[in-house]
Amino acid sequence: MAKYHWVRSNTPKKAKPSDQLKRQVDAAFKPVLEEATAKLSPIEGPQEFNKGLHFFGKWYRNFYYVYEKMKCPPNATEEEFDWGIARLRYVGDNKFNMACFRHTGEWSDLFTHEGMTLEECVEAVKTDPWFLSNYV
Repeated sequence: MAKYHWVRSNTPKKAKPSDQLKRQVDAAFKPVLEEATAKLSPIEGPQEFNKGLHFFGKWYRNFYYVYEKMKCPPNATEEEFDWGIARLRYVGDNKFNMACFRHTGEWSDLFTHEGMTLEECVEAVKTDPWFLSNYV
């Protein structure tokens, strides 16, 4: 007699963003990231601390990430690394849940930023102190 058997799951499938939505998100964030990159101070000579080079966004599965490329000082073990700024998780119906990157190296979901439209997400990244408000 078999020990295992199939059981129907009532868990809904995760929503996947369409290619068109991915292009819309990329286009909406491009000017924000370019504006924030323009406000970074240029690197002059050897630095003592990590310094921001530029901001960029990328998709991974159902998530759109906003990162800052950081340059390390000469005595560091790595030359560059990416530091997380914001994460948008697609939840369906053109809505996103947002998270911020904590000092612990983990993403923290923000319960005040759930079920947001793309326009609301862009505005939050620009104005909210959790994200890029110091640069834009």
